[in-house]
Amino acid sequence: MTDNNRQIIVTVIIATLNSATELEKTLNLLSLQTYKNLEIIVIDGKSQDNTINILNAYPIISKWISEKDNGIYNAMNKGILLSNGEWLSFINAGDSFHQRDTLEKIMKYNVKNIDIIYGDVVVDYGIFKRRIAAKNITSIKNGMVCCHQSMLIRRSQFKDNLYNEKYKFVSDFDHTLGSYLRNSKFKYIPIVISNYLSDGVSSKYRVQRDIEVLKCIKYNLGYIPFTSYLIAFSRLFLSFSHNIMILCGFDSILQRLKRKLNENYH
Repeated sequence: MTDNNRQIIVTVIIATLNSATELEKTLNLLSLQTYKNLEIIVIDGKSQDNTINILNAYPIISKWISEKDNGIYNAMNKGILLSNGEWLSFINAGDSFHQRDTLEKIMKYNVKNIDIIYGDVVVDYGIFKRRIAAKNITSIKNGMVCCHQSMLIRRSQFKDNLYNEKYKFVSDFDHTLGSYLRNSKFKYIPIVISNYLSDGVSSKYRVQRDIEVLKCIKYNLGYIPFTSYLIAFSRLFLSFSHNIMILCGFDSILQRLKRKLNENYH
């Protein structure tokens, strides 16, 4: 790590709501990061659980607020406006960087003229985990190329250009696509950057999310590529299949298997 990179502040913005247990897990893992020049900002949507006690108990938190918000992107925008870091990372309660030295590895790369860094993700589906490789940035016109948690974005990218709060699920995609169309410089780093808990908001509302993706593409490009329709319909089919599994009782079987595996693990 160079002396210049040692001075770079990375701001980690955590949006949370009634997720005290998951938040504490995330904070514990952040405290283990070998890259110490961190600014950690927590934006809580006025949680009714033990979140406030946790926020007061962790000195690694640089700033936090707890108040009603207008959704996750409103919370992220609040974090952006409070941030001082050169690079911003967005994670939710329950998510984490993949390894203790993930940020240190990233900061060793030459990113002097880069606006957005992105990499791979490990998704935790509960009963199993799966590594998902990021796509080439040129495919951004068909949908998001990586997990939002596996991105580091220069704070300058948000100057007069915060997340669009009209979207409930895909404002991160909208911002990334807009950055690409404005010729921002992207760099793919071939490592796993984040561990993502699949129970996030957009995972629960797959159909609504896919509709927003198509609307976002139409807004930014003026048209919807045929491949984008194919991707949306394939995701719709997977969502339909998942619902059928729930109706047939397979989901409860998987949950029981998960509990059994956890019991055996402990």
